[in-house]
Amino acid sequence: LICTTMKSYLVQFSVSHEDFRIHELDSILSAYIDPSDAFDVENARKSFNYGSAFLILQLPNEKIANEIISRCILVKNVLELWGHGSTFESAFESVRNFDYSDFAGEKRTWSLDVKGSRFTLDLAMKHEVRKKLSFLEMRGRVDCKDPDVELLCLLEYDGEITPQKKLEDKFAYLKPLNVYFGRKIGKTNRSLIGKRSLANRTYLGPTSMDN
Repeated sequence: LICTTMKSYLVQFSVSHEDFRIHELDSILSAYIDPSDAFDVENARKSFNYGSAFLILQLPNEKIANEIISRCILVKNVLELWGHGSTFESAFESVRNFDYSDFAGEKRTWSLDVKGSRFTLDLAMKHEVRKKLSFLEMRGRVDCKDPDVELLCLLEYDGEITPQKKLEDKFAYLKPLNVYFGRKIGKTNRSLIGKRSLANRTYLGPTSMDN
């Protein structure tokens, strides 16, 4: 049987260990994707741009997306992708055409954040992007601490926006290479990086590669 209900998910990687992150993801997908779902791991690997921190995957269910975010240390975020494009206009037009009614009810609390890859947006910048999303028909109460639905707009830039570049063009943040928008899936375990660091261990065993 072939799964015909694939959904688009966005994986955002950390900007470190670029040569390893796709292999970590590959190992999780190989373990949790049933061959009958006709997911082509090899094709996903080939389509990955090593210069980018983002990868769009077609997955058969949200459970696998949760496995990715909970088990892959090099993955920062996984989104159920509601829309994307090379401009705000094209990305948000695809969001308008996405059916998110299951998450927009009055009883569901929600939040909306905006983040940039290789660039930290200040509050004023985030506000400008949020205004572009005023068309969202989320009827529930806003809860920024513990929402039922976390919405996230991710901006990918063509290289790092340096302080000098910001001085030369204060609207550089409004000219991303790609814009992604969707619902956050699960919670990352990247906090384990600090907890499992060799520097924080009281004893270094023979397998710690620190002999």
